[in-house]
Amino acid sequence: MTLIDQIRLRAADPATATDEDNGKLPVGPPATETQIGDAEKQLGFLLPPLLRKIYGSVGNGGFGPGAGIFDLATLVKNYTERRHPKTGRSWPVQLLPICDWGATIETCLDCTDPDSPVIRHDPNMPKADVNDRVPPSKHYAKAGAVKEACWIESMTFEKWMTDWADGKRLFYAAYSRDDEDLEDLMDEDEEEDEE
Repeated sequence: MTLIDQIRLRAADPATATDEDNGKLPVGPPATETQIGDAEKQLGFLLPPLLRKIYGSVGNGGFGPGAGIFDLATLVKNYTERRHPKTGRSWPVQLLPICDWGATIETCLDCTDPDSPVIRHDPNMPKADVNDRVPPSKHYAKAGAVKEACWIESMTFEKWMTDWADGKRLFYAAYSRDDEDLEDLMDEDEEEDEE
C-alpha cells in the first residue's frame, strides 16, 4: 500500500481523519490541477510534490495531523497574510503553515528545501525552553526575525505524513527528545484535561 493509499484510508474514517476534535467533517473532494496551480501562483512558489499529490489525490484539506491540513484557500491566505509588508512581521520566505493544533500552535513546511522539513511554530513556548528541550541540530536557523519558537519537527514531510498514517501522536512527538519524554508529556496533558 502506498503512502497516499494509507492517508486516504485514514482520512476516510471520521474517527481517525484528524488528531484534534474539530467536528470531524467529511473530507471534501480532491483539488483540481487548476485549483492547485492557482494556489501556487498566489503563493509565488510550487507546493512540495507530496503535498500537491495529497491535495490532488486525497482531498482539499480537512484531514491529517492536528485539526487537519488546511484547504488550499486557507493555505494561501495564512501564508500571504504573514508575508504582507504592512503587517510588520517578518515571516520566513516559503515557510508554509499547513495545519493548526490549537492555541496558535501550527506546523509548517520549509518549501525552500526539496525534502520539505516540517517545522513546529509555537509562540507559547519561550525560546529558552526550545534551547533546553530541543537538540541544537533541530533548531530552525531560518526562523530569522520571527520571535516565536520554531524548530524542526521532522526532517522530511514524507516521514512526518508516514508517521501520521501509522497513528503516531505527532503533537507530543514534537515536544520530546525520546519515547520516555513522550509518555511523560502525554500523562501530564491527560492530568490537565481531568482537572
